[in-house]
Amino acid sequence: MKPERLPMPLTVSVADASMDPDVGKERVSQVLERHRAAMRAQASLEAQKHASKAEQFLAE
Repeated sequence: MKPERLPMPLTVSVADASMDPDVGKERVSQVLERHRAAMRAQASLEAQKHASKAEQFLAE
């Protein structure tokens, strides 16, 4: 089984982390939310692909 690839890198730059702590926390929060949204979208695509394969199998 090959490892899962992340749809986008989960990185926060040094510039983001070195800002005002509250602003830095907000930036990290935004990056994490975008990452989570990308992972949900990826999971949805995977589920659709599996459902399509199952439907094809049942149709045979």
